[in-house]
Amino acid sequence: MGAVGVADFLHSSQADEPLDADLATHLWYGIVSGAVAWWRHHPQQSADDMTARFERILAALQP
Repeated sequence: MGAVGVADFLHSSQADEPLDADLATHLWYGIVSGAVAWWRHHPQQSADDMTARFERILAALQP
């Protein structure tokens, strides 16, 4: 499911080579794994808190 989502996301971008999608999928899984690990150390954070946190961080990373 993650690989399909990444491929759909990249479909309309310049990152359209198969290895681009492969790297992006690995990066995505790493981000998700890291976020879940962080959340286990901060169980007081709700799903809404995590969504808002992701939105802030992703907005800060965009050029």
